[in-house]
Amino acid sequence: MKEVELKELFASPQKFLNEEVVIRGWVRTNRDSNRLGFIELNDGTTFKSVQIVYEKGIVENFEEISKVPIAAALKAKGTLIMTPESKQAFEINAREINVE
Repeated sequence: MKEVELKELFASPQKFLNEEVVIRGWVRTNRDSNRLGFIELNDGTTFKSVQIVYEKGIVENFEEISKVPIAAALKAKGTLIMTPESKQAFEINAREINVE
């Protein structure tokens, strides 16, 4: 598992496709439903943010993460998957998210 800056992910997402990556950054948005949550995270290396999808039952601290405010610093581990049918080209399916 490799720690990656967002500028690297956006420059060559295919390089990290279906690989587990670690990213760190600050929350731009955080929204959730009963079982799924979506965080837009930015690390300052690019203007673009990455979407992190987190799921109850997979991310142990789902309740804590669903209440994380904007500008909180996070470390996320997850798998990069392509999402061609969405507005973003790819997203991170989180396995672990921690508040730094």
